[in-house]
Amino acid sequence: LRSGTTYRSEFLLLHGLGSNAKSWSALISGLEADGNRVNAIDLPGHGTNPDEATKIDDLVDYVAAHLSKMSGKIHLVGHSLGAWVAAKAASEVPDAVSKMMLIAPAGCGPEINVDFVRGLAALENIEQLHSLLLMLGPTAEATPDAAAGGMLKDLLRGRLHGVVNELLDGDNSSLDILPVLESIKDRFSVSAVIGTNDQIFPKETLFRLPSYINIHVVNAGHLPHWDTPMEIAALLQKPI
Repeated sequence: LRSGTTYRSEFLLLHGLGSNAKSWSALISGLEADGNRVNAIDLPGHGTNPDEATKIDDLVDYVAAHLSKMSGKIHLVGHSLGAWVAAKAASEVPDAVSKMMLIAPAGCGPEINVDFVRGLAALENIEQLHSLLLMLGPTAEATPDAAAGGMLKDLLRGRLHGVVNELLDGDNSSLDILPVLESIKDRFSVSAVIGTNDQIFPKETLFRLPSYINIHVVNAGHLPHWDTPMEIAALLQKPI
């Protein structure tokens, strides 16, 4: 990057369970084309990050440390479990955040697709992966074989067990994002996005979010930033 470059906004993107920074590629392209600076990181236990995650707080601690080292305020974006991590980390380092968007956030209620979550941690072959991708929405379902093979190789490393065991309480989600959001409601603006066809968290759970959250519903599955990346990019840059 050229020194002295002026950006419209600076974004930090946090992926969901079993994913990695590459999952944001379409959204990054849209945001960068509009003159923004965008950074996506691999969380512990995911992608190329060498740090393991035995519990969800390992993810939070990693992001909070990352935020504390950044200069200036950033627009924080998290997807699914990454949305919960974003909110929790932001509550610990609120001065680092200017705005936050939660995409299909975990923790809005106990409902969760247990088969999907446990399937990610116990994956054995490409057929099982395709059945999981089918649950995520049309763009994920159409994942090319080469990309699916890369996902499978990563997931076969078996790095998700500790996080999954903490995430699930029987057939329910153990997370509750509402008190976390309450603790930061006066620090910066927060928006949330959910797809009308989300098969991981029922779309109705989003409406448990408090009234000070700006809620957007889009025609997508659990991955709105895959199914409608330009719409999400526009929402992220919309003045509040």
